[in-house]
Amino acid sequence: MKALWTAIAVTVILLITWGVFIDYTDVDVDKMATDIDIAVTSVEAGDWGQAQDAIARVSAKWYDRRLVYSLFFDSVSINDVESSLVRAEAYCRSRESASAIAELAALRHLLLFLYENELITIENIL
Repeated sequence: MKALWTAIAVTVILLITWGVFIDYTDVDVDKMATDIDIAVTSVEAGDWGQAQDAIARVSAKWYDRRLVYSLFFDSVSINDVESSLVRAEAYCRSRESASAIAELAALRHLLLFLYENELITIENIL
């Protein structure tokens, strides 16, 4: 009986921790997606300075939370996001609008996929 209660307690702690992480990640991913949208709009308007500032904000948010993300996300997904972020920064520095817009769209998709992949849903459980 003691083992059952221990298993239940551990499961509850795990679910609470996961829920806190999901809430924490939701806010961050939302802010990063908004900054990516600002960067895309800025690139389309030719405002490269604002685009670079928006990407710098995304980069700062990502690297500030990287340790927490590494506890829950797999390393391949983290590397994909970081590679995409570096490419987006490089395209904006070199002012390649089509490549920058495409890479920013890919980065946005990667971030949203990471978040959705960690949600507690039937699709993710099965």
